[in-house]
Formats: sequence, C-alpha cells, structure tokens
Amino acid sequence: MQPSSPSTGPVTLREVAPILVPGLLVIIGAFVVSRCGLSPSLVLFLDNLHWTVAYALGAGLAWWGLKRAPADAQATRRWFALGLTAYAFGQVVWDVQIAVNWNPFPGPSDLFYSSLGPACLLGLWSSLRVHLSKEQLRTALLDACTLAVAVLVLTLSLYLPKQGDTGPLALAVLVSYPVTLLGALCFGVILILSLRATVSRSWVVFMLALLAQGIVWMHWNSLTLDDALQDGTWFNFSFSVATVALGLGAMWWRPQRSTEPGWDRVCEWLLRVLPVLSVVIAAASLFVLQLLPPVSGAMQLLIGLGVAGVIALAMARQSLLLAERDRLLVAEQQVRENESRFRVMFDSNLQGVFFTNPGGGISQANDAFLRMTGFSRADLEAGRVSWKAMTPPEHAARDEQAIRELAATGVSQPWEKEYFRKDGSRIPVIVGAAYVEGGQDEAMAFALDITALKQAERMRDHSLSLMRAALESTADGILVVNQEGKIETFNGLFARMWRLPEDVLASRDDARAMQCVLDQLSKPQAFTAKVAYLYAHAREESFDRVEFKDGRVFERYSRPQVIGGQVVGRVWSFRDITERQSLEVQLRQSQKMEAIGQLSGGIAHDFNNLLTAIIGHLGLLRGNPQVTPLIAESLGEISAAANRAANLTSQLLAFSRRQVISISALDLNEVVTNLSKMLRRVLGEQVSVQLDFAPEPLSFQGDAGMMEQVLVNLAVNARDAMPEGGTLRIATRREIRQPPATERTAPAVPGEFVRLSVSDTGTGIPPEIRSRIFEPFFTTKGVGKGTGLGLATVFGIMQQHHGWIEVESEVGRGTTFHLYLPLMARQPARIAGEEPGQPVQPARGRGELILLVEDEPAVQQIVMKALDRYGYRVVPAANGPEALKVWAERRADIALLLTDLIMPEGMSGLQLARQLTEQNPQLRVVYSSGYSAEIAGKEMRMTAGVNYLAKPYELEQLFRTVRLALDRKQSRSPF
Repeated sequence: MQPSSPSTGPVTLREVAPILVPGLLVIIGAFVVSRCGLSPSLVLFLDNLHWTVAYALGAGLAWWGLKRAPADAQATRRWFALGLTAYAFGQVVWDVQIAVNWNPFPGPSDLFYSSLGPACLLGLWSSLRVHLSKEQLRTALLDACTLAVAVLVLTLSLYLPKQGDTGPLALAVLVSYPVTLLGALCFGVILILSLRATVSRSWVVFMLALLAQGIVWMHWNSLTLDDALQDGTWFNFSFSVATVALGLGAMWWRPQRSTEPGWDRVCEWLLRVLPVLSVVIAAASLFVLQLLPPVSGAMQLLIGLGVAGVIALAMARQSLLLAERDRLLVAEQQVRENESRFRVMFDSNLQGVFFTNPGGGISQANDAFLRMTGFSRADLEAGRVSWKAMTPPEHAARDEQAIRELAATGVSQPWEKEYFRKDGSRIPVIVGAAYVEGGQDEAMAFALDITALKQAERMRDHSLSLMRAALESTADGILVVNQEGKIETFNGLFARMWRLPEDVLASRDDARAMQCVLDQLSKPQAFTAKVAYLYAHAREESFDRVEFKDGRVFERYSRPQVIGGQVVGRVWSFRDITERQSLEVQLRQSQKMEAIGQLSGGIAHDFNNLLTAIIGHLGLLRGNPQVTPLIAESLGEISAAANRAANLTSQLLAFSRRQVISISALDLNEVVTNLSKMLRRVLGEQVSVQLDFAPEPLSFQGDAGMMEQVLVNLAVNARDAMPEGGTLRIATRREIRQPPATERTAPAVPGEFVRLSVSDTGTGIPPEIRSRIFEPFFTTKGVGKGTGLGLATVFGIMQQHHGWIEVESEVGRGTTFHLYLPLMARQPARIAGEEPGQPVQPARGRGELILLVEDEPAVQQIVMKALDRYGYRVVPAANGPEALKVWAERRADIALLLTDLIMPEGMSGLQLARQLTEQNPQLRVVYSSGYSAEIAGKEMRMTAGVNYLAKPYELEQLFRTVRLALDRKQSRSPF
C-alpha cells in the first residue's frame, strides 16, 4: 500500500497525547483514591468516574481514527466509533441511575452496554466484505460462525450452573455482553487469517482489547451471579483500561496483507485446523457442565444442540475444504493445460516471442525469433543472445523509455526499431513488452518482422510520388474528395486555377474552400445544385462548364471513385478553356465571315458579269452617232448607276478578298497627304483633321485605291460617331512588334511594320458590340444610314494586304483604329510594260484572231461585238473543253487567248492557258474575272491593264489591254 500523506495518514500517539494522558491520569487517580478506605458511596462515585472518563476517551479516539481513515477502513472504523459511543452513553445512563438510586436489571444502561459487541461485529464484517471475494467471504463467514458458536456454547456452560434465581431475560443480557464481544473477536481472527494480514499494532491492540473486554464482562457476570461484586477493585479498573485500549485499536484499525510466505502458510494451516479447534471448544463445554453444579434438562439440551451445531458447521467447513482442494486440483490441471497451450502458441507463433529481463538477457525465445535474428538454440542456451547487444545505438533511448513504461504500468506501448542479426545485418521490427504476473524481474516481449511492410511502404511511397508527379504534371486541376465531400488531395494547378488562399489549403477547411469557389462564380447556385445532385446520384459521371465572374471558363469533369463495388469518393478535373473558347469564338466568327465572303464574292462575280455586259453596251451606244441628246443623257444616268453598282461590288469583293488588287510600292505618308483634302470635304466643317506623320518614309506594297477606301471608310465612321463635331487625328508610325497570334493572315514572326492610326473624339464603341464591328451588314446606325459593309470592307482589305487591325475604344471618349502593314525593305523591280505610269494607247485591230472563252453569254456577246467592230476577229467558246476543240481546228490562226478565270466543266482559265501555251509559247493571254487576280496564286503574276481585265471594265480598257498584249514582246513565259 502507498503511504498516506500527513493529512490523511494514521493517527500517532504524539497527536492523541494531549487528551490521552490527562484521561489516563484521571482514570488512574480515581482508582487510586478509591483504594484509600473511603466511604462506600464515595468509592462507587470514583469507580463510575473513571469508567465514564475511560468510555468517553475510547469513543473520542475511535472518532478521531475515523476522521483520518483510508477508504478501505472507513466503514469498519465508523461501526467501531458508533459502538464505543453507545458504550459511553450507557455509562452515562448508569451514572444517572446510580444518582437517582434506581438500578433495575436489566435496565436502560444495559441496552447501551450490549450494543458494543454487535457494533464491533458489524465493523469486522464490513471489513471482510471489503477485502475478500465472494468465495472467500463465504468460507470466512462459515469459519467465523463455527468459532463463534463454539465460544457461545462454552460461555453458556460457564454461566448456566450459576443461574440460580436469575431469570432468562437477565441471563440473556448478561451472556450477550461477553458473547457478542467474543463473537466479534472470532470474526476478527478469521479476518486476519483470511487476509494473511501483517501482524501490526492496529489489529493486535484491537483484538487484545476485545478479548480483555470479553473476559472482564464474563468475570463481572460471574461475580454478579455469585453476588460477590464489590466497588473500588482492580477488576473495576480493568474495565477502564480495556475500554481505552479498545478505543486505540479502533483508531488504528486497518489490516494489510502480508508478503511473507511463512505467515501465509501459518494462516492457511490455522484455517484448516480451526474447525477441529471449534469442535474441541464445544466439547469442552460438555466437560465443564459435568464439573459444575447440575442444570436443568432444557439447559443441557440447549448446550447439546450448540455442540451439534458446531460439529455440523465444522463438517460443512471441511466439505468446503475438500471442494476447494478439488478446485485447486482442477485449477492445477487447467494451469498445466494452459501451459501446454501456451507452449504450443509460443513455439508456433509466427511472431518472434521471447522472455527478457532489464539486464538485457533473453532466457527463452521461440523459433520464429531465432530465425528472424539468425541465432541458434545453442546460442540462446549459452547466453549469447541479448536484446541490448542486438539494439543499434540510435534506438537505445526508445528502449529505455519502454523500460520506464514497464516499471510504471507493467505494459509498454509497441514501438518500431531495428535489431542486429547475427551476421551484422539489420532487420526492422515492431516490439512490445509486458511484465509476467505483475513482477518486475521478467518480461515477455514480441518482435514482428516488418521487412515486407517496409518494402510495401517504399513501393507505396514510390507510387504516391509517381501519382503526385502525375497530378502535378497534368494540364488539368485535380481535386479528390471523399463521399462526405471532405478534401482528400489536390494538385497545385487546382489551387492556382481556383485561386484558393494558402491558409485555406493548409487547414483543409472544406467550408471556406467552397465559399472561396462560390465567390468567384457567375452562377454559384447552379454550381452547388450540380454538386448536390452528384452526391445524391453517387455513381453518375458529369461533364459541363463553369463560368466565372471575371470571364474565365472551366470544363468540369467528375466521376465516382469506386473501391470494392462501393463509392468512396469522387474525382473532379478542371480544365481552363478560356483561351480555347475565345479561339473558338474567333474561329466561328472567321468561318462565318469566310462563308459570307464566299457568298458575297459569288454574288459580286455574277453581278460583275452583268455589269460588264451593261457597261459594254453603253460603250457601244455612246459611240453611235445616231444617239440623241436625250438618249445620251439617259445613257449617262445608266452609266452612273452602273458605276455605283460597280463600287458596291468592289466593296463586296474587298470584304471577300476577291477584289481586283493592283500592288505597287506606296508611301503611307503620301497616301494620307493625297487624300487629306478630299477627307476635309467629306467630313465637313464641324470635324477638324489633325495629321501626324512619321519623320521618315513608310514604304509598303499595296493598292493605293484600296488604301484610300480604307481611310475614307474609317473617316466616315468617325464623322458619324461625332454628330456634334470633334477631332479626327490620323497618325503614321514605324513600329517593331509581334503580330497577334490569333490573326491568321498576320506574319508568323515579328518584324517592322507601318502603322496607320485613325482616332476620333466621338461616342466610342460599347464593349458588348466591339467584337462584332467587323461583321458584314452589322451596323448601329439607323435605317437607310449605313450598309454595314464599311468596317467589313476595311477588314477584308487589310487581310488582302497581309495586315491586321487593333481597336481601342472607351465609351464617351472616342475610338482609335490601329492598322498595321508589313514595311517594305526595298523597291520591287518592275518588268517592261508593267510601269503604272506608262499609258497604253488604244489602237484598232489588224484582223488578229482572238479565242474568246467566256461562260456568261451576255458578256460573250458584247465582247465579240466590240472586238469585231474594233478590227479583230473573234472565235467564241463557252468553257475549257469547247475552247480546246476550237484550238485544235484553228491553232495556227489564233494570236491571243482572252479567257475568264473561273469557268464550268472542271477547267479554269489558268489550266486552259497552260495547255495552249505549252503547245504555242508565242500565244498571248489576257485573263478576265469578276474576282481578284490573287486567285491565280503564286504560279503567275497578273497585272491589271497588262494581262488582266477586272470585271466590270470599259470597252476602252478592253481595247488597250488586248492591243498591249498583242504588241508586247514575249520575253518570258507567263507561268
């Protein structure tokens, strides 16, 4: 047992001395004075005085001991204190009875006197219940009853012969004093023997005090029955001494188990002979009856029944001893069987199991441990196996901690370490230990070989590393959550894509992470509804898009994570498709514009054929002398309308990149300067024009007319954006930059470009329509105020010139268009006859035969008539195959091929010209088309007015081009 602290430890004599010594002095003084021959009444008073002081002192000591009693002794000491208190109160009642000269027997004081024995009996019984098991308590109760009945029988045999005239009630009261006290003594003896309690002052003093009280009361009763009781005797003094001793014993009472094997054997032997001793005591009572005066037959029968009861209890106790022996035999058999089972388990255990001591030695070990460590059974028996010697130095501190855990609790927590094998190699193990039977000398330990586990952990770590590398290298943001929606893992791209704060990532706070996500979304309710739906339908996959407030767009794919047929979580992948979606929009816009361009180009081509016929017939009519002035005026109006129609088709062709383009070396500063006067007239007085030219020439290759059209279209749009007037600023600069990668027609590498900037101070372009301003037929102007082809035409011309446009605009503050064109490094060389300044004088034909290939009948007819009237012979063909037939018949006569570029029947004008010039290299060729000359590609250079006629054309232009082609020297192949 652990020692108590001073505040709760046992009461010492030093502590009780202040009340014990004065009390004893009073007791001794009263007794001494009573022996001095005083009057009987005074002697009686002195006897009562030391009795009263002694009983009160005994009760006080008992209550003092209860106040400091440990938990296992509180109930017992409480009964002792109550009994001694009743005993003392009985003495007070006796003093009152003496004072009033009223002394009946039995009287009130006798009831209180007789409560001491039962109280002590109950106290000892409660101690038995606290310290013994149920089986032990049953045996102890039988032993105590056997001994108590034997004592009762002996007591009766002593008192009955002296009964005399004493009635049964008075005799019962007299007998109850010593019987209950000696019964309590019997219970105390059984308690001590059953507990194998240490021989200590606490129970020795108490047991001797009980014995003294019982003997004193027996003698007092005997004197009372013999009518020989006197006051002021040593016998009376013994009452006081025995009561004080009983109080001291009650104050200290606390039995403690002994660890001495010898005392355990003595207690076991005494318990075995106790039934026989009880029978001997009971038999002695019969012998006493024979020696003392005879008693009535009823009394003899009572004594006989008591002896028989003792014998019956003794026999019952012996049967319990036999049953206990049988149980011990069975227990020993079970122990042997358990040892056998343990040996089998010990030897066959796959774990290494061994017995060791704090010194490090190993006394026993199973085969698994020896195989694990490489030692042999001979090494073990020779004492060459030590767990301390097998432990690497870096693990020694953890082993010392385990030893401390064993000392404190008897069991150590398993820990991981390594052992040296016999060959010096290391083996990873998990070790645990526990003391055997609570002892401190030997411990049983186990060692589990975790080599395979370590290899599996390395493989797992490797796999996790590869998985993490795969997660971090993927182009998608990955998030893995469990079935409850808690975050399991994610890659860095996911955190960057969703812009999650570092503290949220570190804390894995799912609620905060979700809130961060929802704060960024344009439609958070749809997002949460989708997530809730997928968790409600755990096995469904999902693919959709997530839109952000800042314009970002993610593709979101989700699929369940299934293990063993059970859905344990969900994997989400996110891909940022903002740029791709932008490219898709641009692609759709480009495809739409390409489709519209093809449509408008086709319409312009057919319209140009019609205009060619109209303009041709007008040319024939204007040369007719029979035309009256009225008709001439009408013809002029028709010609003007045809020219306006030609301008409209020119815009359509510019948008569709099928416009006739005449490439030459241009200076951007000169183009702007030449057009500036006309621009001021177009813009009006309310708009001022500011010109800001680069200091050096800005040369580029382009069509001057198209560039002027670009400037006019932008200037007109700027004027319409400034209805109250404003400023139009035109600036030119030279710039080195990288073209936007989204422009398909832009050069692939950075370089030098000329920049034309057109700025206004108008209303600006709202952001929601800025992406549509280059769409054909899209306009924000009122009905009848715009066709929607102005900026579309600019866009088409810039693409034809391999340039691009950038727009800057702010609502209410104006718009700036930046146009970029490749800077020309040097002037291109021109071949003879291509100089734009050389006029070709029209001349009549000399009867040359021209092969006219034209699929449009109206154009074919007017060209034939015009050429025929102008002195040429013409042979027509509607398509390529038909022209080949004509060529086969009149090859030697044909001097010039005038062919449309785009024709039916699967043969273009280029293919026809290639076949014919291969047969006759001297053949002249003039091409005609409602499309741009660029459709010929890079295989042939076409120049308007030299070898190309753009529809619609005037008859004078036809005559000049044909004549120039026939008169020009054939210096090189047209291909």
